[in-house]
Amino acid sequence: MTGGAFHRAILGPRIALALLAVSGSAAAAERMSFHHLDGASTKLQVKRLFPEARPYALCRGRAARLADGVYTCAGLQLDHYTLDGRTFSAIFNFKTTGYLSGILLTKQVGYSFLPAADRLSKHQLDELFDRLDASLSRGHGKPLPDYSPCPVGAESLVYRRCSRWQPGRSSRRRPGHDHVDLELDVQREADDSEAYAGLVTISYEFAANR
Repeated sequence: MTGGAFHRAILGPRIALALLAVSGSAAAAERMSFHHLDGASTKLQVKRLFPEARPYALCRGRAARLADGVYTCAGLQLDHYTLDGRTFSAIFNFKTTGYLSGILLTKQVGYSFLPAADRLSKHQLDELFDRLDASLSRGHGKPLPDYSPCPVGAESLVYRRCSRWQPGRSSRRRPGHDHVDLELDVQREADDSEAYAGLVTISYEFAANR
């Protein structure tokens, strides 16, 4: 299961994984990474880099058979990962081959039970998204132009923004390759409310190169 699939498995019913059939050298050229972790990394390598990561059960049993493949239920979770001065949680999921399939970084924003620093206005949410977008761009190059898996702008109650990065120089979306998604997905309780609550997520999805 990929990083985006973590998001939907935890927060909604969408599963996505594309398989990449390429040679070893070509696969290496098409990989993206998170702290040098990629689709060729193992659980042991994740634990060495993040020793505080603890076991996380993404599903019941030993493995889950989904529409796009079979995945191990035994993942890892990191409760505190600091990015842009803010604390995210991180989930690492693995293929049944033992290799990393995806990473999901999640941060709740806007809810009344959160610290005041995380109860952000719409303007502050936009600023946070823009800073994260710039940070990911420094690490992965420019995001795909005109990529919009979610509506950009405000609806009646929902506000969403998205960006995607992929390896290589192509400016066109290429299914089946590693990619990174940044998504802001918040909503307000009523039309006259100025308070938005929801999630900021960053998902690394690694192609099946092992």
